[in-house]
Amino acid sequence: FCDILKEKTTTFLRTAGTSRFLISLIGDGIFEGIGSVLAFLPCVVMLSFFLSLLEDTGYMARIAVMLDRPMRVFGFSGKSIVPIIMGLGCSTPAVLACRTLKNTKKQTAISIPFISCPARIPIYFMLASAFFDNPFLIIVLLYLLGFVVAFAQGFFLKKEGDDFLLELPPYRLPKISNVFKDMLDSAYDFFTRAFSVIFISSIIVFLLSNLDFKLNYSPDNSILASFSRILLPLFKPIGIHHWQVLASLLAGMGVKEAILSSMSVLGITSSFFTPASAISFLIFCSLYCPCIATLAVIKKEYGIKTAAASALRQTVIAYVLALICFVVLKNAFNFL
Repeated sequence: FCDILKEKTTTFLRTAGTSRFLISLIGDGIFEGIGSVLAFLPCVVMLSFFLSLLEDTGYMARIAVMLDRPMRVFGFSGKSIVPIIMGLGCSTPAVLACRTLKNTKKQTAISIPFISCPARIPIYFMLASAFFDNPFLIIVLLYLLGFVVAFAQGFFLKKEGDDFLLELPPYRLPKISNVFKDMLDSAYDFFTRAFSVIFISSIIVFLLSNLDFKLNYSPDNSILASFSRILLPLFKPIGIHHWQVLASLLAGMGVKEAILSSMSVLGITSSFFTPASAISFLIFCSLYCPCIATLAVIKKEYGIKTAAASALRQTVIAYVLALICFVVLKNAFNFL
C-alpha cells in the first residue's frame, strides 16, 4: 500500500514540477519511514499471537521453569526466554518485554539486540547467495552467532538471578478472545512507542544521506558520504574498502532496513566484496549497534549511559569478530 501511494504521490509531484529534493524527501524519506514501521507490525503481531497462545495454554510457564537453571548459568532467568524469543521478530518490543523481569532485566535487554531481526535477512541472503552455494547455511550460522554472543555477554555480565517463584497453571485450551486482546495490545504498544522514533530517524538518515554540509542536495557529497570517507581507513582492516558500503552501515544505525535500501541507492553490488570481506561484512552487520528505536527504548528504560555503553560494546564486539574472521580467512586459508 505504501509503495503504491508513494508511486502515485511522486508521479503527481513530478507532473506538478516539484523540485527533485522535495520529491525524494516525500518518497524516499517520509514514505520509506512509514513503510519501515508498517513492515515491523506483521512480525510483532505474529510473535505476540503465538506467544500469547503458548502462555494461555500454560505451556510458557513450564518452559520458563525448565530453562531456569541453564539460563542462570548465562546470567538470565527462565522468564528471559520470552523476550529473547521476541527478539527474533524485533528487538524493540523484546526490550520492552523485559519489564516483567527483576534482577536480570537489564542484562537481558542489552543482550537481545545481538539476535538478528528479520530486517537483516535480505542483506544476509543477497551476499550469501552471491558467494556461496548454500546461502541458507550462512544465514543459520549468523543467527547462531548472534545467540552465542548474546549468551556470552550475559555470562560475563551476570549478577544475582531472579527469585523464581511461579505456580504452574494447569494445561487448558486457550481463550481466543484473550489471545487476540494480548496480540492487539502488543501491536498498539509497539506502534505508539516506536512509530515516532523510527519515522523521525528515517527522515534524519535521508537528510544526512542527501544533503551536504551547506545543505545543498548532493547525495554523492552528502554528510553521510563525507563521514564515511573519513571513517573508511578504520574499516579497511575488516575488508571494507568502499565508502558506499560503510555509508550503508551508518544509515542502518537509523533502521536496519536502510542498509539494503542504501546499498541499492549507492549502487553497491557483489563486486564490492570478496568472499572473505562478504563474510566479515555480514558478521559486522549482524552484531553492530542496534537501531535507533531499540536504543531509544533502552535509554527510556535504563538510562542514556546504558544505551550508549550497549551501542559501543556491540560495535566493538562486531568489529573484533569481523576482524578475526577476515584475517583468518584471508591469510591462514588464502580465502580471497
